[in-house]
Order: sequence, then structure tokens, then C-alpha cells
Amino acid sequence: MDQTRAWEASLRGISLSQIKQTLGDIAKSGKEYPPTMPVFRAMCLGENNEKEHHEHLRIKAADDEYKENQKKLVLGTKEDQIKIANKHITDMRKSLRK
Repeated sequence: MDQTRAWEASLRGISLSQIKQTLGDIAKSGKEYPPTMPVFRAMCLGENNEKEHHEHLRIKAADDEYKENQKKLVLGTKEDQIKIANKHITDMRKSLRK
């Protein structure tokens, strides 16, 4: 099931006014990361979702850490990137002198 259909299924039975209210609440909250589908549904229904919210933040933090570690694996540190760039420049200069 694609994301659009999943969200449509999750929001069945929730009124447009509930969705608008929840979107307004999210915008006012200043949170950097949007809620997951189950958390958004619970917010629309006015359910206490503090536990789900904390779980969502934990997952987001782990995801951010994973992405940062992946960048480091692929790109290396800034110093590594500079060393590699300097080596490529040196190699190009050598090949141009030939």
C-alpha cells in the first residue's frame, strides 16, 4: 500500500475540522519533525498520545544518528575529504607534467 492510501485509510472517520485543528496544533507546537500516521490519528481524535510521541522522537533521533553515520562512512570526515582532494590534485598535476 502506498503512503497516500495508508494515510487515507488512517484518517477515515476523522472530520476535516479535526484534521485542520490538529495541523494547527502541530504548527503552533514548533516541533521539527512531523508526527507519524498513528500519532497524527490519535491527535485528531484527542487521545493522549504522550507515549507514542516519545517513541516517535526516539525513532527520529535514531534515524538522524544513522543518517549522520552513513554520511561519515561515505564521505569520511572533513579532514579526510581534504586529504583525498589534495591527493587528486597532486595526481592530476603529475599527469599533466608528463
